[in-house]
Amino acid sequence: MPGKVNPVMPELMNEICFKVIGNDLTVTLAAHSGLLQLNAFEPVEAIAMFESQGLLYKSLPLFRTKCIDGITVNEDVQKETLNAA
Repeated sequence: MPGKVNPVMPELMNEICFKVIGNDLTVTLAAHSGLLQLNAFEPVEAIAMFESQGLLYKSLPLFRTKCIDGITVNEDVQKETLNAA
Protein backbone atom coordinates (compact mmCIF):
# COMPACT_ATOMS: atom_id res chain seq x y z
CA MET A 1 0.00 0.00 0.00
CA PRO A 2 1.51 3.33 -1.00
CA GLY A 3 2.09 5.72 1.88
CA LYS A 4 1.60 3.03 4.54
CA VAL A 5 3.48 3.80 7.73
CA ASN A 6 4.55 1.09 10.16
CA PRO A 7 3.52 2.32 13.64
CA VAL A 8 5.49 -0.26 15.63
CA MET A 9 7.73 2.19 17.49
CA PRO A 10 4.95 4.59 18.59
CA GLU A 11 2.88 1.58 19.70
CA LEU A 12 5.85 0.28 21.67
CA MET A 13 6.21 3.66 23.39
CA ASN A 14 2.50 3.59 24.26
CA GLU A 15 2.93 0.18 25.89
CA ILE A 16 5.98 1.35 27.83
CA CYS A 17 4.15 4.48 28.98
CA PHE A 18 1.19 2.39 30.14
CA LYS A 19 3.57 0.25 32.21
CA VAL A 20 5.30 3.34 33.67
CA ILE A 21 1.91 4.86 34.56
CA GLY A 22 0.93 1.59 36.26
CA ASN A 23 4.21 1.59 38.19
CA ASP A 24 3.55 5.19 39.23
CA LEU A 25 0.18 4.18 40.62
CA THR A 26 1.82 1.27 42.45
CA VAL A 27 4.31 3.65 44.09
CA THR A 28 1.55 6.11 44.97
CA LEU A 29 -0.65 3.47 46.61
CA ALA A 30 2.27 1.84 48.43
CA ALA A 31 3.49 5.18 49.78
CA HIS A 32 -0.02 6.14 50.83
CA SER A 33 -0.64 2.84 52.59
CA GLY A 34 2.62 2.76 54.56
CA LEU A 35 2.61 3.49 58.26
CA LEU A 36 4.95 6.28 59.33
CA GLN A 37 8.57 5.18 59.00
CA LEU A 38 7.66 1.49 59.09
CA ASN A 39 6.57 1.29 55.49
CA ALA A 40 6.51 -2.39 54.60
CA PHE A 41 5.78 -1.48 51.00
CA GLU A 42 9.14 0.15 50.25
CA PRO A 43 10.42 -2.89 48.31
CA VAL A 44 7.52 -2.76 45.83
CA GLU A 45 8.06 0.99 45.45
CA ALA A 46 11.75 0.46 44.65
CA ILE A 47 11.02 -2.36 42.21
CA ALA A 48 8.41 -0.27 40.38
CA MET A 49 10.67 2.79 40.17
CA PHE A 50 13.69 0.82 38.96
CA GLU A 51 11.58 -1.00 36.40
CA SER A 52 10.22 2.28 35.04
CA GLN A 53 13.69 3.81 34.88
CA GLY A 54 15.04 0.77 33.07
CA LEU A 55 12.23 0.71 30.53
CA LEU A 56 12.61 4.40 29.73
CA TYR A 57 16.42 4.25 29.67
CA LYS A 58 16.38 1.43 27.14
CA SER A 59 13.47 2.53 24.97
CA LEU A 60 13.84 6.31 24.58
CA PRO A 61 17.13 6.21 22.60
CA LEU A 62 15.70 3.45 20.40
CA PHE A 63 12.52 5.45 19.82
CA ARG A 64 14.58 8.50 18.90
CA THR A 65 16.80 6.67 16.40
CA LYS A 66 14.11 4.46 14.85
CA CYS A 67 11.21 6.91 14.76
CA ILE A 68 11.89 10.56 15.56
CA ASP A 69 15.15 11.07 13.65
CA GLY A 70 14.41 11.75 10.03
CA ILE A 71 10.87 13.06 10.49
CA THR A 72 10.33 15.99 8.17
CA VAL A 73 7.47 18.42 7.78
CA ASN A 74 5.38 18.15 4.63
CA GLU A 75 4.81 21.86 4.15
CA ASP A 76 2.21 21.46 1.40
CA VAL A 77 -0.02 19.27 3.56
CA GLN A 78 0.54 21.57 6.54
CA LYS A 79 -0.57 24.61 4.52
CA GLU A 80 -3.67 22.77 3.26
CA THR A 81 -4.58 21.73 6.79
CA LEU A 82 -4.12 25.23 8.16
CA ASN A 83 -6.12 26.82 5.33
CA ALA A 84 -8.97 24.31 5.72
CA ALA A 85 -9.55 25.29 9.35
